[in-house]
Amino acid sequence: MGGVGIVLGLFLVFSVAVSWVSGDKEKNRLEISMKERGAKEKQLEEEIKKAKIKFAQDAETLKDIESKLKAEVAEKRKVERALAQEERQRRMLEKAGATVDIEQEREKIRSEIEARTKQEISSLEERLNAVEEAKKRLEAEMKLKLEEGARKKAEDAWTQAELARAKAQEAAARAGELESKLKELEKAGKEMEARVQQHEFARMDAERRLAQEKEARDSMEAMLKESEEALAAARAQTESVKETALDEASTAKPEPATVAPEAVAERSASPAALQSPQSPQSDDRLIADLESARDEARARLDESLAALSRLEGEVGSLSAERDQLRKDSAQKEEVIASLRQELEMARESEAGLKRELASLNAAAIEAKANAEAEIRARLEIETAKAAQALGQAELALKQAEEAGKRSAELEIRLAETEKISQAFEATLREQETLKKEEELKLEKAFRKREAIETRLAEAEEQLKAAVASAGRRPEPAPARRQL
Repeated sequence: MGGVGIVLGLFLVFSVAVSWVSGDKEKNRLEISMKERGAKEKQLEEEIKKAKIKFAQDAETLKDIESKLKAEVAEKRKVERALAQEERQRRMLEKAGATVDIEQEREKIRSEIEARTKQEISSLEERLNAVEEAKKRLEAEMKLKLEEGARKKAEDAWTQAELARAKAQEAAARAGELESKLKELEKAGKEMEARVQQHEFARMDAERRLAQEKEARDSMEAMLKESEEALAAARAQTESVKETALDEASTAKPEPATVAPEAVAERSASPAALQSPQSPQSDDRLIADLESARDEARARLDESLAALSRLEGEVGSLSAERDQLRKDSAQKEEVIASLRQELEMARESEAGLKRELASLNAAAIEAKANAEAEIRARLEIETAKAAQALGQAELALKQAEEAGKRSAELEIRLAETEKISQAFEATLREQETLKKEEELKLEKAFRKREAIETRLAEAEEQLKAAVASAGRRPEPAPARRQL
């Protein structure tokens, strides 16, 4: 029984050591997985920071482009105002009748301006395309990084949930093993209790038989003592009878040799038998019977003593075995108590692992939902920003195209106006010279008109005089031509 307790103790120690080692391994594995998760999160945060920095740089580039476009628009407005002023001057010259042919120079200027405008538009389109490509690439990278981060978080949460599930399964298996061990130990304890009861019954039976043997030994010792006393008395009486009455015959019938020692002892022990006159032969026979009874009683006493010692040894062995069984039972009770405690701890750890698994599953689901919501929100924000930037860039491009067209037209008008102003100055000089000539011609014409008027007045007077002399009604004079 002691060997069984030692084996059970070693088995329990080995199982506790295995569970301790497996718990340390699981703890180390969880610590490593947590460190890897932290490193992945840091890497993801760094990538997000880089993407934000790149997006800020692209935004600054767009702002620079917008500021340049605004500066160009301001300059073109200034040019438009200057051209409007030149246009007014040109209209004034057109009203004055100045005509200048500058088609060839206009075409040349238009081609130069168109080439420069196309170059500016192409550069702006390249910038816009680069910004769009950078925006698309940034959106794709951000989406990929966010999806990768969400996937890694989900994988980490799933890994932790799997580890917790594995630990829960191991705890459940361990609890099952402990329950089976506890049942086996309880069964062995019940068997041991049954054996203890059997040993107790056997010990009680042995003690009862020992008491009986002790009583029989005491009775046999008393009988032996009585038989020895009867034998001594018989010998003394026989010697006295032999001396006084050798020739007298005994009238009493001798007892057979097969008389029981108890009866002989009783007869020898009785005073009547000792005092009754008997023959020497009967006395010798009685002495022999008493000696045989004494020897038989001694043999039976020796047997009783041997049985008594044997029973005492059996009782001692049963008592020792009972004590060992009680000791083993106490050890098993301690082992069962420790197993029950370990089973309770395993059940508590299993319940804790189940709660942890449920919390990890909920946390994984919540983290996945939060990551998806965050991804959607960031994508919406980045898409809105990119769409806004794209709209602003397209608007700036349209404004640049319109400004380029206007600047080309304005430059053409400016060149035309310059040519017209030059022609206008030339025509002004010519007109001044012509004006001077016309003034001279007008002076001559005025002089001629005055001479003609004087001649007409004289002719009218002559006509009136002629009519008056002729008695006719004078006709009205024709209207004068005005110069």
